[in-house]
Amino acid sequence: MFLKLVSPQFVFERAQVAVLYSDSLSLQGLSLANGTKVGPNETFDTKLLQSDTISEVHVTRAGNITILLSDLVVKKHTDGSVHRVASLLLEGRVQPGHSSDGRVEVPVGRHALVRVAVRDAEGRPIRQCEVGITTSPATTECAVDEQGEAAFLLPPGRYSAYVVGSRLLGKPVSVPFTVEADVDECGPVDLRP
Repeated sequence: MFLKLVSPQFVFERAQVAVLYSDSLSLQGLSLANGTKVGPNETFDTKLLQSDTISEVHVTRAGNITILLSDLVVKKHTDGSVHRVASLLLEGRVQPGHSSDGRVEVPVGRHALVRVAVRDAEGRPIRQCEVGITTSPATTECAVDEQGEAAFLLPPGRYSAYVVGSRLLGKPVSVPFTVEADVDECGPVDLRP
């Protein structure tokens, strides 16, 4: 069986994938290699995604699935621009008899490409750090690029961006922000002392 991600905004070109199977989407307990917490009754496969498709997924019964994509490359439908994204958490449900051809489509709702930028007091990029986004039900953290930025795909909602170990900026730095339902891009969210 394979999973096909269907998005009105993005093509998911490639990613590392963890597919979690559970009757409960409680993400508490164990940790995956990238730090994502996993509930004690969940099992998972690690796979690769290419061209919206996750192949050889072992779905043996109907139930909830959680798909964690990391080191993700997406292409926007509107302008063809390509973006590297730290991670994306998707939730879905496999219905009984969901697919006769071995394919299960996973609809991806609206998301905005959110850029988080870390700058010093003069506005210069800080490159040697990590940023995080608090979301529900998880927190995502990643290293910034050479421009001192990191990108995330987030559904509409309220979030907080922060610098991991923000003592390097001299004080804790956290900025709340909102992703509106009708936007494709948001930010940059500036983190500076």
